[in-house]
Amino acid sequence: QPQEEEFALLNMGVPTIYRTTAFPNHGPVDLDSLDFQGFTEAEIADWKAAYMWFLRRLFFREQRPLVLKSPPHLGRVRTLIDLFPTARFVHIVRDPTAVFPSAMRLWKSLFETQSVQVPNHEGLEEFVYNVFSRLYDTFEKDRSLIPPAQYTEVHYEKLAENPVDSMQQIYDDLGIADFSEALPGVHAYLDSRQGYQTNRYDLDARTLGRIKSRWASYIDRYGY
Repeated sequence: QPQEEEFALLNMGVPTIYRTTAFPNHGPVDLDSLDFQGFTEAEIADWKAAYMWFLRRLFFREQRPLVLKSPPHLGRVRTLIDLFPTARFVHIVRDPTAVFPSAMRLWKSLFETQSVQVPNHEGLEEFVYNVFSRLYDTFEKDRSLIPPAQYTEVHYEKLAENPVDSMQQIYDDLGIADFSEALPGVHAYLDSRQGYQTNRYDLDARTLGRIKSRWASYIDRYGY
């Protein structure tokens, strides 16, 4: 699940912005864990060691390739390529006018269910804007470190509209084994999600304007 491994790191005492959920009224913490800016070489080595400790145990339990979906990994490409030189990367981009309210909803939910305070949500909008911008600034700088054959990009809207074709594209782009072998599992999953509807958001003019201003480079690059 998204964030699942990040919660594991949190429980292990490894730096992660999800530690913010404990005392959200105190403001964000461990922002440098998004991209390791400000980390010493020793601190990065400690993070790598802890992450590998977790993944080895996860692989021992699952005995299959791991698909890791932690959003902060967007800013950790340099470190992940160092750990896993042959890793494949699937980058899913989405309309920012859906990303912003979805992120707001997620963090509010985490603060309200996981914190030891009554959250006031002050500064939450700025937090969401800054985290997204920081992740993409770092990703755009480091994405060239990923070998082209190990990277593919998919628009969320196309994935939602035609998931089978999108999955076929991912398999083809990354040179993964015959997609026909995975197709029955894909269809079974889609059948289990029949009737599922994503959340829909009505944003006011002020919020739309801020999204277009704050995330203009993302909007231009990915065609939104």
